[in-house]
Amino acid sequence: MYLCWIPTERSGHGERQDRRVKLEQQGWIRAKWGVSDNNRKAKFYAISPAGRRRLAAEAERWGRVASIVERFLKPEGSAS
Repeated sequence: MYLCWIPTERSGHGERQDRRVKLEQQGWIRAKWGVSDNNRKAKFYAISPAGRRRLAAEAERWGRVASIVERFLKPEGSAS
């Protein structure tokens, strides 16, 4: 499955392009040229196997961080 672009926290085209290039250089995404729905030349991006592994590792890491934060937010003496 290919995506047309990858959103970033910044809105400028240059930042998105820089992020895509970096992700592609790291091997986390791959790109191919094709034709969009409106018949224009477009570059399409897909997550690579290395990107999937990185995503899984980051999701696991985020889960641990969220769990720690949740413990601090629970009132004392609450169950579970």
